[in-house]
Amino acid sequence: CDEAGVEVLWLSDHLLTPSTFAAEYPYSDTGLPGYDTSTTLNDVWVTIGHLAAVTSRLRFSPGVFILPLRSPFVTALSLATASRLSHGRVLLGVGAGWMREEFEYVGEDFDTRGPRFDECLDVIEGLLSGAEFEHHGRFFDFAPAAIGGDPVPPVPTVFGGSTPAAVRRVVSRGDGWFGPFCPLEESLEVTARLDALRADSPRAGEPLTHYVRLVGPPTAETLARYRDAGVEHVVLSGGPLFAGMDSAQERTDTIRMLTQAAHQLG
Repeated sequence: CDEAGVEVLWLSDHLLTPSTFAAEYPYSDTGLPGYDTSTTLNDVWVTIGHLAAVTSRLRFSPGVFILPLRSPFVTALSLATASRLSHGRVLLGVGAGWMREEFEYVGEDFDTRGPRFDECLDVIEGLLSGAEFEHHGRFFDFAPAAIGGDPVPPVPTVFGGSTPAAVRRVVSRGDGWFGPFCPLEESLEVTARLDALRADSPRAGEPLTHYVRLVGPPTAETLARYRDAGVEHVVLSGGPLFAGMDSAQERTDTIRMLTQAAHQLG
């Protein structure tokens, strides 16, 4: 990916997978997310630290990090460390989460995840300054403290999801939107709504990047369809992309071919 010119590598995030959970995933017809307890989970920040050490230009982001599952203090320190070690090649892709059972297993309240999500962002932003920071809110209340060091350069915040709450956060706080796996027409409806709301907000005129999932055969023809629809940043999902490929060389050749095709399409 680094050599081929891929822009961002997105890493999926979960803390654990309950053996049973309600089929309420909002972005599939079945309500199921497409993974189970046999699916390997990896910590995104450890993985980003490792990958940053063996690359030079590729950027990294959770796609997306379930923010209200964690302490914002732990997240702020992990994000600051990853940004410093990668020389600023990190984005913060975040979402509120959808699986009630995952929240219950780790002792976090599912029903208040929305307001806790927003307050977590406030705490993280304050701590990334490196200076002493204090916060007095509904969920977190602390006197001046710091994680020290130089201020972390601004980390782009990218929000996942297309619910009303997710759209609100993108418009008011986001630098980008990470779209769910859905047909191109649905993605375009969301991007148009986001652009219209942003243009009528206090952040009008500030860049808003749309990272749209590619649906369909991962070919130059499909890329051209997305390009012609005005999509500038296409996200390729690893499962469909590498289906049936057993060797690392096959995967590398596929990435290189698609990246070259994207560059040729402009």
